[in-house]
Amino acid sequence: MTILERFADNPIFALLWMLALLISVVLHEYGHAWAAIWQGDDTPTKNGRFDWNPLRYLDFIGVLMFLLIGFGALGYVKTRPDKYRNPVWGSFIVSIAGIVMNIALLLIAALVLLGVDAKAYTLFEDLPLEAVGAVFAGGFAYTAAGVPESALYFVA
Repeated sequence: MTILERFADNPIFALLWMLALLISVVLHEYGHAWAAIWQGDDTPTKNGRFDWNPLRYLDFIGVLMFLLIGFGALGYVKTRPDKYRNPVWGSFIVSIAGIVMNIALLLIAALVLLGVDAKAYTLFEDLPLEAVGAVFAGGFAYTAAGVPESALYFVA
């Protein structure tokens, strides 16, 4: 589903989805940059890619492709493996740092969902009557008493 289709379906949820995606992309790329600097490469700092500003990470063509067709490279961090203390292990560490950041984000979201006592249902289950206000994200339906649907959708 492209972002344009999401906007047509529900503009508020589309904006929340974009915000969650932007935060995730920035943290993912920040993980790569931090690992590269830790391995001895100062290229991310010199290129202004070791920053919390999302605009420094985003690739215009990749974002445009993502908006139009639902696929594209949203951001990137350039590094120079020849500057790593150990080019082989440094490359491995820098490449896996983004994945580690994604897993950390997943665990944080899961802890938040557990903290609000959210219930998750697969899309193949019959939802019980208390799940009338369920939000659908990531192949699941989520419900949580007393939590606004928009906040639940953002975390999910």
